[in-house]
Amino acid sequence: MYRLAHIGIAVQDIDRSKRFYCEVLGCTVTDHKKMPDLEIITLDLGGHALELLHYCPDPVQERKTGHYDHIALSVEDLDAEMNRLTTSGIVFTADFPRKTSWGQRIAFFTGPDGERIELVEDGEQTY
Repeated sequence: MYRLAHIGIAVQDIDRSKRFYCEVLGCTVTDHKKMPDLEIITLDLGGHALELLHYCPDPVQERKTGHYDHIALSVEDLDAEMNRLTTSGIVFTADFPRKTSWGQRIAFFTGPDGERIELVEDGEQTY
């Protein structure tokens, strides 16, 4: 059986992304590596590793094909978390929050590099 090792996101401004994920989403830095062609900041995201990858020179635009669509984060109270994030300047995608066909409430917003982030309210799934 496989387990998730980490999620990597190519970013254009690693300091901006670190501030966003740490200050807005509550991640903590667990590692920071600098190499001539790559800088990696590893964050703890609820017990999972999230790697912020800054390539030098910056090939972020070349990495669009085959990219992952979004990161989903579980929250206990979607409305409370949306209120907290809104006061931090986060703008949620229109038509959210909404209930999925399988019964969960969700909402989407974007991170500093346009990465889609989904909040999923904990609760009983009906699928």
